[in-house]
Order: sequence, then structure tokens, then C-alpha cells
Amino acid sequence: MAGAPMGEIIYSAVKPVIRMYMIIGTGFFLTRKGLFGVTAARACSDMVLMLFMPALVFDKIVSYISISDIKTIGVICFCAFVMYSINAVVAFLIVRFTPVPKSREERWVGGGLLAGIMQNVSDLPISYIQAVSIFSTKQQNKGTAYVIIWLAMYVVTQFNCGLFQLVNWDFEYMGQTSGDAEKGDQLSHSCSETVQSDQPEKFREENDDDDVHDQNNLTSSTKTSLNSSDNEDLQQPVNNNQASMERPMSEVSSLNISIDSETGIGQPTHGSTSAAHRIQSHPSVRTRASSKQFSENYDPRPLTAVNSRISHLARTLSKGSAIARIPSARSINTNGPNDSDHEDMLSLNQELIREYSRVQPYNQKMSKTMKVVTETNLTSQDVKESGEEIPFIKKYHLHYVVFFLENFKKPMSVSLILAIIIALIPWTKALFVNDGKVTLKNAPDKQPALSFILMYAEYLGAPCVPLGLLLIGSVLARLDVSVLPKGFWKSAVSHTVFRLGVLPIIGMAFITRLKTIGWLTDPMAIFVCVMEFALPSATVQIYLTAGAMRPEDKTSTPLNCFGLYLILQYAVLVISMPIVVCYCIKHPMGL
Repeated sequence: MAGAPMGEIIYSAVKPVIRMYMIIGTGFFLTRKGLFGVTAARACSDMVLMLFMPALVFDKIVSYISISDIKTIGVICFCAFVMYSINAVVAFLIVRFTPVPKSREERWVGGGLLAGIMQNVSDLPISYIQAVSIFSTKQQNKGTAYVIIWLAMYVVTQFNCGLFQLVNWDFEYMGQTSGDAEKGDQLSHSCSETVQSDQPEKFREENDDDDVHDQNNLTSSTKTSLNSSDNEDLQQPVNNNQASMERPMSEVSSLNISIDSETGIGQPTHGSTSAAHRIQSHPSVRTRASSKQFSENYDPRPLTAVNSRISHLARTLSKGSAIARIPSARSINTNGPNDSDHEDMLSLNQELIREYSRVQPYNQKMSKTMKVVTETNLTSQDVKESGEEIPFIKKYHLHYVVFFLENFKKPMSVSLILAIIIALIPWTKALFVNDGKVTLKNAPDKQPALSFILMYAEYLGAPCVPLGLLLIGSVLARLDVSVLPKGFWKSAVSHTVFRLGVLPIIGMAFITRLKTIGWLTDPMAIFVCVMEFALPSATVQIYLTAGAMRPEDKTSTPLNCFGLYLILQYAVLVISMPIVVCYCIKHPMGL
């Protein structure tokens, strides 16, 4: 392989990019056509994190890492620290001196810093290495093992050290805290408080007689409709609510209210009066703004009983079965064909926000362990609450230490620690792999006694990278960059030029220096380290950002800003990656 022709090197560098983008394009196409819904994508992502990735980690580390590689592992960790430090400095300068949104209404300072620091260090490089035909299968697997060390450093930096909080800080600054920090039921407040409080007090006092007159008219019409229905079924709500009414409105409260499964808002299911029709015509009272519009169009006094009933049922729903997963695949509301399109069908990025949002009532039943495992619903509040039940931790404010240790509960972290322990001890490694350093008695099939565990891990880890690339394509398909802050394109271009143009040059010079002084000698370690300096931003930030947003938000500036970052980087990566790989193979690796 020494002295390989330049044409062969160029083809070997371009071919993996084609395969990689074909898989990403497949995910993009399936999502755009509605065949890869957000719920299915989340399920695949969770499976990758909980099952496929841990299996891949265990297989590659145990099979291809040994005690002789401990120095290389240390140098890789040092390279990761240097890269993240450089990224942090440049990201700060870009955020400081370019038009990144910094106002209270639109802010992306923390998100801009995180996007500039973290990189996609796992799916892309593994996919690329496994398709470089100039490398042998053993070298490809060895390179994959080194990529996993980079992945471990990424997880420690982003999650164990709490760097993910940068995204949440933007929303806290804008006054939009996550569902974990919000206390109280938004459904109850939006349905009852705003309707009763938005009308001026003076207006209510002056029109008191008119309210009584309208109330009597509504009561009369309601009675008429109830006479034609099952009065026995409707009488019970009347008796329950009558004692709590300041005015004689029991007939209004007797409207049978049901909770819409999609919006969580009460709707009348019996009666054909004009009052019932008014309520039915507003099935999607989701936000305070829409509640204000509702209260402006309809007198609040006759609807007090209805709102009380809605609030009661909303609280019951919130306490009994908080929504943890929202059906996706562009589901259509069944309220009727006359509803507007924006009420019937969610956009792709709204589906993403709705699926991952931490705002009430979404994802409220997710346990702390599941948040740590899935990496998408963690907030600053989770860090502050870590270990608070332990007096010693609370007294000395050691929450960050506890949170750092809790993140080792991830299946990938457990698998990595276990695999490194096995791989670095020759006698335990010999139970899985015949490496010739230690000889133990084999199984009847002439294989190591525990080789079947590696067979299981190898087979189970195979879908990890393809699914990861499909998810990247699905995420890119859901991004919407049609509305961006003025001048933000300068920030996106500056970051792309640094990330895929300047940083690879810095990385090439740095890794070459490490080779010269004898710190890095393994050719695959050199190749992996150079390639890690030439990768785009980490896509997991999309989920972190969507989790901090409200599904009903009209604009999604943080998501749009990061979307433009990713779109530009992936457009340039198809050119920059083959150039970096060709130069690395020809010079630092010397092939």
C-alpha cells in the first residue's frame, strides 16, 4: 500500500462521501414524504443510544484495543481537549463580533457557542472509515475503535460537564424556561385565568345587568337543548357545580365537556345551542394570545362554569397521565374539514419541537435516568437537583459532581468502561479474542470461551451507523431557515469557513507535530485525529434546542440559526472532506 497512486487515493477519499450522502439523502427524502415520522425517528434515536451504540462500542474496543494502545488513547484525549479549546475561543469571537441574535426577544448566544464547540465525532467518521477501500478491514476496525475514544470525550464534555446548558441559558434569558422549571399547569391558566382577568374591572361592573340578561338567555337556550338529550346523564354535573357558582348558572355547567386528545382542551359533546357552537368553534385554545382573542369575542361571565369544568378536567389529565410521546407523521385533526391548514397539519419543524419539548404537558413523565440516557431532555434544573436529597451534597453545593457521575449511567458509558477494562487486561481480553499475548483454553469450536458475546455485540452494533446517518438526513429535512435574523448569514459563513477550512489546517499541523515528536505513531490514529478536526457541528443540538421551545411558538429563531449552520456545513463537507483525507493519506500517514 506504500506509494499508492494519487488517483487511487482520490477515489478512495471520494467514494465514502458518496455513500454517506446517499444514506443521508434517503433519510431526508423519507422525512419529506412523510414516511419517517418524528416519533419513529425518536424511537430509532433512543434505540441507537440504548442498544446499538453500546454494542458497537463493546465490540470494537474489546476486539481492537489492547494495553499497548494506552499511550495512543491518552494522546487522543489530549487532542480532543486542544480541539475543543480552540473551538471555544473561535466560537466566542464569532458570537461576539458577528450578527448572532443577542436580544431578549431573539437570542442564540449560548446555542452559537455550543454549535461552535461540539462536532459530530461519531456517525460521520465511522461511516467514512469503514468505506475507505485503501485501508484493510483490520485498519478500518482499528480506526473505528479510535473514533469511539473521541466519542467518549465528546460525551464527557457535552453532558458530564454540563455544556448542554448553554442552549437552555438562552431560553432562560428570554424568559422561556423549560417545563421542568415551570411550576403550575399552563392548560388551567390559559383556559380560565386569562378569560376571567383580561376584561377590565370597570367594564365588568358597568355591564353587570347585561351579563345577567345574557346569562339568562344562554341558560334558557341551554335548557331547551338539554331537554332533547339524556337529562339523567347531564344532571350530575349540574349538582356538582351548583354550590360553587356565584350566579345561577348550573345549566351552563351541565354541558358535558370532553378533553380533546390532541390539544388537551375541553370541548362540549352534547347540545346544539349557540353557546355550545361557540365553544366547539374554538378547539385549539393553546396559548395566552388565543385565550385573549376568545375572551374579547365572548362575554366571560356565562362561560365561567364551562371554564371551571375545563380547568378541573385539565388538572385531572395532567396529574393522571401527562403526555410523554406525541403522535407524529403529520397527523390530521378530526374536528372537521373546515379547519384551517395550520391547525390541521403541523410543519416538520413544529413536529420536532412538539415531540421533544419539555414545556407542560409534554415529556413530563420522563425519569431522570431516561433523560440522561437519551441526552435530549436534560436541563439546568436537572443539574441543580442532582443529589439534593443528600444533606452533604446540598450543604457543600456538590450538585455538579453528582450530575457528572450520574451521566456514567448511560449504556454507552457503561459499555465503554467495561470494554476498556476487559481490553487493557490481557487475561480478560483473551476470553474474547485470540491476540497471541495470553493463551487460554478455547471452546470446542477453537474460539475463545466468550467469543459468542462479541458475536452478539458485532451483530447488534451493525445498524448503529446507518441509522445514525438516516437520522441526520431526517433532522436536516425538518429544518426551516426561511426566517432568519438580519445579517445572520455572516455568522454562519464565518463559522463554516473556520470549521471546515481553517480548523482542518490547524489540526493537520498539530497532528503532524505530534507524529514528529513520537507521540502518535499508529497510522490509523493519525488519520482519525486529522479527520476529527474536519467535521461539522453535532446534530444532537437540534434536539436540545427543540426541547427548550414551545410547540405553539410562531417563530423558532434558535432552531433556524442552527439549521443554517448545519445546511452550510453539510453543503461544504462534500468538498472539504475528500481534500483533507487525500492530504492526510499522502503526507502525515505517508502512504
